[in-house]
Amino acid sequence: MPRAAYHGWFSGILGLLGGPPDRRRRDSHASTRAHNIPLRIIALARRRPYCFAVALLIGAYTLLALYLRYVTVEKIWIPPFTVLGPPTLAFDVRDLKSIWQWEVAAGHYPSAHSVPSYIGSDVLRNPARPTRNSDYASTAGVGPPWIYVTPNLSHANIAYPSRPVPGSAADLDIVVRHCDFSVGKYVRDCLKLLRNGAELDVASRRVRGGASEQFRYIYVTDSAKSGGHSREAQNETTQVHDRESHYNGRRAGLSKSRLTLPPLPTISTHDPCHSVDRRIFHMFWTGPFTDKPYMALLSFLYTQNLGLHVPPEHSLPTCRTEMWVWITQPDWARYKRATWEKRMHNELKTNPWASVFLHPRFSQVIQFKVWDAVEQLDATDELKDEWRRYMHMVFKSKLPRDRETVETPEDVVGDGEDDIGLPDSGTALVNRSPQSADAYDKPSVALSDLVRFVLCHRFGGVYLDVDTLLLRDWEELWGAPGAFAYRWSRLERYNTAVLRMHRQSALGTWLLRTALQSGLDFHPIRVSRYLEDAQMEGLLQRLPDALFDPAWLMVEGFHTERPPQPLLNTFDDFFKTPPRLGASPEALGFDGFYKGAFSYHYHNRWWTPFDPDRNYPDVGPRFGSDQSPSTEHPPEAVHELSWSAVIKRTFEAYIRGEQPNMYGERLYW
Repeated sequence: MPRAAYHGWFSGILGLLGGPPDRRRRDSHASTRAHNIPLRIIALARRRPYCFAVALLIGAYTLLALYLRYVTVEKIWIPPFTVLGPPTLAFDVRDLKSIWQWEVAAGHYPSAHSVPSYIGSDVLRNPARPTRNSDYASTAGVGPPWIYVTPNLSHANIAYPSRPVPGSAADLDIVVRHCDFSVGKYVRDCLKLLRNGAELDVASRRVRGGASEQFRYIYVTDSAKSGGHSREAQNETTQVHDRESHYNGRRAGLSKSRLTLPPLPTISTHDPCHSVDRRIFHMFWTGPFTDKPYMALLSFLYTQNLGLHVPPEHSLPTCRTEMWVWITQPDWARYKRATWEKRMHNELKTNPWASVFLHPRFSQVIQFKVWDAVEQLDATDELKDEWRRYMHMVFKSKLPRDRETVETPEDVVGDGEDDIGLPDSGTALVNRSPQSADAYDKPSVALSDLVRFVLCHRFGGVYLDVDTLLLRDWEELWGAPGAFAYRWSRLERYNTAVLRMHRQSALGTWLLRTALQSGLDFHPIRVSRYLEDAQMEGLLQRLPDALFDPAWLMVEGFHTERPPQPLLNTFDDFFKTPPRLGASPEALGFDGFYKGAFSYHYHNRWWTPFDPDRNYPDVGPRFGSDQSPSTEHPPEAVHELSWSAVIKRTFEAYIRGEQPNMYGERLYW
């Protein structure tokens, strides 16, 4: 900009602000400046119209934002400038309020944290909170009292921790208070709380002298003192049962379609194994089975209370957890569904990594299911009429655009049909397993973002990424009434590698409809925006990553002065332990690997074997000699094992019957 032009523009601004362009006439013209301001504004608008227009636009937008925040009924703050894209709100504040009412009445909000301001003065009766005379919670608890407990010690099996108390739940408010990275809490201290409160650390129990009050975060409810309150009774008090709401359209971008909330669940507190919220882990996989889903399933068998230590006909005092492994089908399988399923199961039987889990002993707890995107989305009420408009943003291949063109089960070829018309060189499980980082299947990752929300909403349960290892019994998390995911390391965003949601919940309905309005975008960062903009973060609790991803903060350079055990500076250290730390895996074993955490997430590494020296399922002769070809491999050289190899061999020793699981239970065949 020329100096003269710059001087003229700067002088004009000074004139508007009352500053004189000529210091010598500052005093003589002071009395007339106020009268000249309108003329100066007009002159500036004529001289620099585009600058004046920008300033006027910013001022108008700021006034509008302040008006929406402080004057309107909604009182939802929309910042004047949003660096992460436009606001994602798709619903009127009255509908958001009804979703909160539904979730609280359903017993899905056990937290004492405040509810959003748009709830207003309404008192939400909360069956998930205990009844108290003076409760600091923002909802009125009408549930049974909470009794904080620790597992009973087994003197007959003192070397192993006891299973959690059946029906117990974790007070996640206490967990967050001790584990929140934002307030300076360390992963090391968080894991200490988690393992001591659950009596997992049997080695230090003699020194610690039992769990003190400060470690207690697990509770059971005293149903005998519940005062007769039940979830079914809440239908009359909340008046949101089968509520249909419409949007008033006063906010730009809000959906004008009808939102129908599902019925409130009527759950008996005396039946922990009710069908509304079955204990189901979901995993999603594309391509042939490898050591990655193999290890995820072994960790499930090794840690969860599945009743594998007793005869199959024996009843359990708690709910039997299931693992559903969803395998995506290739495009051509839509027209030969039954034939493809038959071929898929045949390939699983011949795949040594997968055939282990087809043994009849595991049939009650592990199921392989077909992920048919068309079938699943058409069966989801919130998506079935509109998802095809956005399928190009999620799906790698073209799918039928009309619902009428999708084959019904009666139309597909039967099991007895020959494989006519199938690809000659193709296999049922299309090989999309990456052999290197460059071959990583990003479209499958995008699809899995959608899959987890659809499955959790349709069936309930917990979705787990396949690159996850379970490290302890999840009884206390199944007992926790709320939905949750976990924190994206240092960022206050969600990571949905672990996602727990309730079946057919109002939260699930809202999330699916909101994502649909944003083009079926279920990326965790985008989901974080949905929840933040609508003030729904309390309904999907963001738990500290120490519970499910205890190495993440250290990998990013945090807590290095007080790291947990073990210290992994990179996710590759799990597979290739550095020499200076190489003695730890064999010396400490599974017992010394992030004890207290519920799971470990090793973040992809699909192309790195768990155990390079035994890169095969070493599960013993019970599953056939071809699955344990130890005689075909040369003797191992003496060297230090990585954490991944030690954990793999520990799980396999349990399957072979050579040692018990982490709770001292031997596999009963």
